[in-house]
Amino acid sequence: MIRSSSSTEQDRRKEDVKREAEQELEVLVNLEEGLGFSLVNKVPEELVFTTLSGIDVHFIRTAVNEVLELSIQNIQVDNQLLGTTQPVMLCVTPSSSDSSINDSGPALQVNSVKVPSNLMLTDLFKHLMVTAQRFTVIIEEKLLLKLLSFFRYGQTEAELEKLDENLHEKPNEEMGPPKRYYFENLKISLPQVKLSIFTSHKLPSDLKALKGTLGFPLVRFEDAVINMYPFTRVHPYETQEIIINDILKHFREELISQAAQILGSVDFLGNPMGLLNDVTEGVSELIKYGNVGGLIRNVTHGVSNSAAKFAGTLSDGLGKTMDNRHQSEREYIRYHGATSGEHLVAGIHGLAHGIIGGMTSIITSTVEGVKTEGGVSGFFSGLGKGLVGTVTKPVAGALDFASETAQTVRDMASLSNHRLSVQRVRKPRCCKGPQGLLPRHSATQADGQEQLFRLTDNIHSEFFIAVEPIDSYCVLISSKVVYFLKPGDYVDREAIFLEVKYDDLYHCLVSKDHGKVYVQLTKKAESTSSGVAIPGPSHQKPMVHVKSESLAIKISQEINYAKSLYYEQQLMLPASENEDCILLES
Repeated sequence: MIRSSSSTEQDRRKEDVKREAEQELEVLVNLEEGLGFSLVNKVPEELVFTTLSGIDVHFIRTAVNEVLELSIQNIQVDNQLLGTTQPVMLCVTPSSSDSSINDSGPALQVNSVKVPSNLMLTDLFKHLMVTAQRFTVIIEEKLLLKLLSFFRYGQTEAELEKLDENLHEKPNEEMGPPKRYYFENLKISLPQVKLSIFTSHKLPSDLKALKGTLGFPLVRFEDAVINMYPFTRVHPYETQEIIINDILKHFREELISQAAQILGSVDFLGNPMGLLNDVTEGVSELIKYGNVGGLIRNVTHGVSNSAAKFAGTLSDGLGKTMDNRHQSEREYIRYHGATSGEHLVAGIHGLAHGIIGGMTSIITSTVEGVKTEGGVSGFFSGLGKGLVGTVTKPVAGALDFASETAQTVRDMASLSNHRLSVQRVRKPRCCKGPQGLLPRHSATQADGQEQLFRLTDNIHSEFFIAVEPIDSYCVLISSKVVYFLKPGDYVDREAIFLEVKYDDLYHCLVSKDHGKVYVQLTKKAESTSSGVAIPGPSHQKPMVHVKSESLAIKISQEINYAKSLYYEQQLMLPASENEDCILLES
């Protein structure tokens, strides 16, 4: 009997040890390259691309507790809108020369310890610590409005119910007391945010309507340094909703308390806080390291930056009094300067454009007034705008020149300084394939789409289909035109050496002459008595040399396919904005 009893106790101990071993779990995840998330709307166009790199997860579960250690080395959110001047929306603030060693840590760290709970609908945590690095946030108004539209901000409940009839019924099916969470210590630390907001001049009608529902105007400012105290709570025992609202309230109040920093960074005041920070940094380098050059460079950067912003704000105000054509041309000059970095060239073009616009303002504005409004009232309205433009256009051109020149000086002062130099992880993806479906990301297609945008400034009415880079030129095939481009880093209309619209194209075929292979684009005859399209004469059959027959066949097939798609599009009914709400009545 004794032996039987001891053997039973041993079996029980073995079962207990086995049960405890089964309850233990350890998970290690290491993603050095990280994860990427692409956000694409219904247009379709890619809005943002989020990159989380250097992900390290260590999770341990035992009978006593659950421990989670999560670290993300780098976080970056890219603005993927084509034509933007601010390609990065969020990133870790680059370390300055006098920053502490702690800045080299992970962008985000999460540590939590959860213990078993005997209470129903209650989770117990010994602690939850979330620590973030200093972040730079650059918000472009157009992207912000597109994101709000994507997440259906401002839509009524009736509109949301059309998307999902059961959306408001699902919560009612699972009604009950909400789960509550207890923390011995809860701390969320976001020490500093360097915030910038850039307003957009031209917005489509739907985004303008959404902007009107925000209830507050967006003011342009840059590099407003916002220091925030961490969110700390001891022994909170609340529902998830209350805890989240408490966190949001804390950081909202921290943001409001830094209103003076934001006000001191606005462009219409010349960004005085930026000037003060530059001067302070220069003096600090002089005192610590005896760097006189650093003092001169920082002061030059601060003064030129303030001058550029103040002059730019004045020219923007004058731009509101100008006719649409002149303002569009002026914005294109400034956009080209911002994207290419040739601010001085853009300033000279802006000055010349303002002077010429002022000299011809009376004629152009009067003609536009008659066309748009018509009659005598349109004539006098256009004449009045023309008289005003005679003065304002040259003044705005001079201010543009001053602003762009100051930006050139600022950029020269920034060459050897620690300014934000973070670039996109990748170019915006091509979101519309030939069949209208979302294709996989391709770097070649992304390059081709960017080239097409530079040529047309609109990829939604004329979208990208294919690109074939060749040694001495590049073939770019869109939904309306085939372009043959000269090689070069920056592509514009001047790079086109052959352009054929599908309306003028009869067919594309492969031709051989003296052992060389060509792609021949046969154009239609200019006019026929029968109205049937026929090939044109020999001078309307341009031929382009291709290095191999297989490549020539591929290019020819792609062009003919794009041409057939173009004619199919001509036979389709235009898409309606309310196509989801069409009712078919018998």
